[in-house]
Amino acid sequence: MKRKFLMTAIVACLGLLCFCACGDSKGDSALSVTLNADVQMDGAFVRSPGEITVLADAAENSGFTDGIAPETAVSALDVMVALHEELYGEEFTADPASFLAIDGGWISHAFDNSTDSVSVILNGESAHSETVSSYGGFEALTVDQTEVKNGDTIEFVAYQDTENYGDYALWLFDGDEKVTSLETTVGSEVKLTVKGYAFSFYGAYGTEEISASYLEPVAGAALALVDEDGTLVPVGDGVADGEGNLSFIPEEVGTYTLAAYLPEDQDAKAFISWITVTVK
Repeated sequence: MKRKFLMTAIVACLGLLCFCACGDSKGDSALSVTLNADVQMDGAFVRSPGEITVLADAAENSGFTDGIAPETAVSALDVMVALHEELYGEEFTADPASFLAIDGGWISHAFDNSTDSVSVILNGESAHSETVSSYGGFEALTVDQTEVKNGDTIEFVAYQDTENYGDYALWLFDGDEKVTSLETTVGSEVKLTVKGYAFSFYGAYGTEEISASYLEPVAGAALALVDEDGTLVPVGDGVADGEGNLSFIPEEVGTYTLAAYLPEDQDAKAFISWITVTVK
């Protein structure tokens, strides 16, 4: 009887030790997400679209503070810090404050630019709470309030229209469906429609209201493939017609980043939008 009790106690203790060890291990591992990100300044990519893995304590480790506990979620500010680390390496880690300045959630210096015209696009719109704004739409969230998740697309963009802040956010459609990726085959014509809306005015209105009331075809938009260094290589049949229609024919098998943008000779301004195209 004593032997049975002793064995049970040993097994229980071993189980407890295992539980404690696993718990400690988990606690030592910082929360992280892997998402898609890019940086745009002066209508061009500073950081090409692509994946990045971000730790939830990235901001705190560089001396910044966000409104999201590291054990809870990753913030857009964490992503900004991770992108600065990637782009500027030891120069940034040695003196983060000389590269990035955030005051009350507002960005005043970022990506080697002193500017108050940097904004954040999350999955094609502005991050927002569910609280209705007295100005219309919902209350927008600042960079230190914005949570990001695995698979999100986040873009840090500088306005080109710094007088009226009328830059368009562009969405790409395959028929009636908004797309972030598509598959096709070599030699098959890909038909897309470019639509957009004034991001600073309507970005926090939510997808449903943006689609119903503020999204419109963007005439004059063009398509390009994005090189590894962020260079846009035009493809397709010129610029979009009055309905925003464009097409191109892929010539080689592979996975590509396809961008929609407004060329410099257009009066309007827009942030570059992109999707992933897999050609088989």
